Amino acid sequence: MVKYLLDTDHLVDLLRGENGVQERIAAEGLSACAVSAISLGELYTFACRTGMERHFRECEFIRKTFMVLPFSAALEYGKIRSALEVKGSRLDDMDILIAATALERNLTLITANERHFSRIPDLMVSSFRQIL
Repeated sequence: MVKYLLDTDHLVDLLRGENGVQERIAAEGLSACAVSAISLGELYTFACRTGMERHFRECEFIRKTFMVLPFSAALEYGKIRSALEVKGSRLDDMDILIAATALERNLTLITANERHFSRIPDLMVSSFRQIL
């Protein structure tokens, strides 16, 4: 059963073998972790920008390893963005899309930007990074 939505920063850590993220994902189990199509799109953007075959292979690895959740949280996105705008507290649209996906599916967003995402009410946020 999926419990966690991995943010792009944790996917990069996983691919680089940094911050203990690989070990934590292994401990939780691959089936407990999913990836937003938005995060995968961010990784593909980097691959396209660099043109490096290695980055395209990494994207394919992520796509084949994890369940990739399509974006279907338009209402959640609208709620989050409007609430933040009323408060005068903006977030990047991609971050809001990823957070909306987590909220819609009642998943904990796994990110290194816990403080950043904590501005979104009701969003469960944590990190898999080891604190050294």
